[in-house]
Amino acid sequence: MRRRTRWRRTRWIAALVSAAWLVPSVARTSPPAAASSALPLHATRLRGPTLALGDQGEDVKVVQRRLRIAADGRFGPATRRAVQALQAAAGLAPDGVVGPRTWDALSAAGGGGGRGLPAGPTGRPVLSLGASGPAVADAQRLLTSRGFGSAVDGRFGPATHTAVASFQRYRRLAADGVVGEATWAALGSAERVHSIQLVAAGSDVWRAVGSEAYAVRTGDSWTSIATAKGSTATALATANRMDPGRRPAVGSRIQVPGSWRCPVLAGNFINDYGFPRPAGRIHQGNDLFAARGTPILAPVSGRVEQFPNPIGGNAVQLHGLDGNRYYFAHLNSYGAAGTVQAGAVIGYVGNSGNAITTPPHLHLEVYPDGGLAINPFPTITLACRR
Repeated sequence: MRRRTRWRRTRWIAALVSAAWLVPSVARTSPPAAASSALPLHATRLRGPTLALGDQGEDVKVVQRRLRIAADGRFGPATRRAVQALQAAAGLAPDGVVGPRTWDALSAAGGGGGRGLPAGPTGRPVLSLGASGPAVADAQRLLTSRGFGSAVDGRFGPATHTAVASFQRYRRLAADGVVGEATWAALGSAERVHSIQLVAAGSDVWRAVGSEAYAVRTGDSWTSIATAKGSTATALATANRMDPGRRPAVGSRIQVPGSWRCPVLAGNFINDYGFPRPAGRIHQGNDLFAARGTPILAPVSGRVEQFPNPIGGNAVQLHGLDGNRYYFAHLNSYGAAGTVQAGAVIGYVGNSGNAITTPPHLHLEVYPDGGLAINPFPTITLACRR
């Protein structure tokens, strides 16, 4: 009897030992379901209903958080534009509708707060849509210093993706919008990609678009001249390559805006004339970035022709009485048409056409005497308040 009891006890202990050995093995092959909730957000595969303009709810908030925009749960125009930017970056049709493939793109976009980002061979993190943190801010600062403006907020959203892709195209890199080793190296090179150079005052370009020479008189200052001519002291001095802190010499001649009006009074711009564009095209104008709906003014009197097209979207041609042709692209909506006076509202800033993934801006081209396009930057610098 004792022998049988001892045998049963030994078998029971052996069973316990076997079970103890089996538990780690099972844990290695089949982690408990609770472990999945501990995965970083960027590793989570997202799924949700089809969402479009006008939808509301928690699913919309998920999309907005992943896109790094205000998560108010309302699928409005701003959310649609951010979705379209993501879709374009992912090679999807930019219809602004969140379906299964866009949910997959949102999953890949990440959103883990910038921690645990994959690192390249040199140790610098690989940055893409959804990343955030100091490394993103570093990349944004470098992009801005190279002439590819990007808000330095540490958040890799659609605008930063567009800036990265534009920089990559300029440097003949794969334009995937991802900051990897090659892009970090290009951003860190000593070359300043786009220096802002003014065309010399008094050149044919200046005369073609309406500037005029002004002889400085006794008592004149940059401020008094600018006030009289509809510009600013800093803009006048900078355009004439002079120190705005020193009065212009009496008797000297400077260039000032004539009858030419600033087309976007609240715009920000750089000298992006000549930048490369897709399909081998060259940027033949300047972009003036401003809030959507900002009025666009006719710089001179003339005849306005509304000219919608696939690239420029809602576009306008102005046949000026000064003999020059002006082209305005990517309007949000149209204004006056036909015969207009200088200063008339001919449209409103937007991002229509092939600019749908960029912030709202006006693309402006100038064709003196109806000939080849020239760089309008010097005239914009003179005429526009900054």
